[in-house]
Amino acid sequence: MKKLLLFALIMGLGTLSFAQNTNISVDAILTPTGTITTEDPAAGSTILSVSLTNNDGAITFPVGSVFTFDVKLEGIPVDNVAPGGGTIPWVVSLVSLPMAPGETQNFVLSQSWGASPSAIGTHELCVEVVSVFDISTVPPVMYTNVDQNKEICADYLFAWPVGIKDVVTSEISNIKTTSDVMTITVTNNSNQAQIQLMSVTGQVVKTVNTSAAGQNFTQEINISDLTSGVYIVTIQNENGASVAQKVFIQ
Repeated sequence: MKKLLLFALIMGLGTLSFAQNTNISVDAILTPTGTITTEDPAAGSTILSVSLTNNDGAITFPVGSVFTFDVKLEGIPVDNVAPGGGTIPWVVSLVSLPMAPGETQNFVLSQSWGASPSAIGTHELCVEVVSVFDISTVPPVMYTNVDQNKEICADYLFAWPVGIKDVVTSEISNIKTTSDVMTITVTNNSNQAQIQLMSVTGQVVKTVNTSAAGQNFTQEINISDLTSGVYIVTIQNENGASVAQKVFIQ
């Protein structure tokens, strides 16, 4: 909420300022590194941070200056999803030290970015700085970045979270959907099990607790209230062992 209010204040002050040019380069994406695990955006834990350099020979950005960014995945803008839901701008500010000419500082754009599950596979992630607001002056000054090196891109492997990926050997022997009913056939199960149906973001949409009289059973689940798309069926038995399988609901 504080970031959102700060951005609203900046936009209001920006109408009073005169746009100027400056040169700031995004030198590196510090985090994430390696594989990015896709998560529920409301509870994501991927930290997104970058390194910036002030290439302007005359301008020192004081404490309180606010940097705005664009983040793109394969050229498509990426939302900065707030931990409590909704989206907020990619905005950070100088909180402790000014940024003098030639100086490099690190910025955390998000502490809880939840990468979209639709990004499974290897994709290019790009971050660029768009503008800087110096709100210490009267009127405040907006600097528009014109540095050709302002953008940094890197390839990342986006993967399913542990426990929600495909299982080669599964106790789920068959899943079929007919009209508004999903039928799940389970083999090699203990006497009790919990079946959960989750969205690709990890949100649980259905939970069924069963007490099977034997190791093999069939469970029907009403799916009339679910929209079309990919879901994950998970089964956890009384011993704590769990398996998962993806299914498409039309």
